[in-house]
Amino acid sequence: MTELTYEGYRIRIEQDETAEDPRKMYPHLGVMACAHRRYELGDEKAAWESKEEARKFFHKEGAVWLPLYLFDHSGLRISTSDGMFRAWDSHGWDWGLVGFIYATRARILEEFSRKHMSQKLAARAREVLESEVETYDVWLNGNVLAYTVEDTEGEFVEGVAGYYSLEHCEQDAKLTVDALVTKQIAKKQQEENLMEVCR
Repeated sequence: MTELTYEGYRIRIEQDETAEDPRKMYPHLGVMACAHRRYELGDEKAAWESKEEARKFFHKEGAVWLPLYLFDHSGLRISTSDGMFRAWDSHGWDWGLVGFIYATRARILEEFSRKHMSQKLAARAREVLESEVETYDVWLNGNVLAYTVEDTEGEFVEGVAGYYSLEHCEQDAKLTVDALVTKQIAKKQQEENLMEVCR
């Protein structure tokens, strides 16, 4: 939990324990196809028997794709790169390839309103897929955040959940406080103007 004071208000940032699977909550470009004996991950069960079979499918569909690696030790982590997991477990006991995230050529052209595929468009699609995996990793690892704002008496004023980055969560909490302060100033000014009229 993170706690800070800003403009006289207390901001608390905590884990959002009610966060729902972002693959089910939000639209996405990619399809996460995973196969694991204990967990249901991603969007669908991988239908390929081997990496080679998967690659043939991606080639046939003109798909942009990335591998998915799962680390399973005191929680779950998912990534398109195995580098971090190799550093944590060089023997590979707790991690391995769990599937792929991909977007077909047709889906990419539709999403970006283009008629032709280019290297630049493929690179942009790859960035989007990478971002989708990062978001899923935050949820899978239980790191989605929520903020609450309390006044000087410790009374709840405002709260919002569903943040996938601490920076964004803190920024929005401060914007909420800024709006409250602006409202207070306007109210005080209005009261002063009214008192001036009544004199």
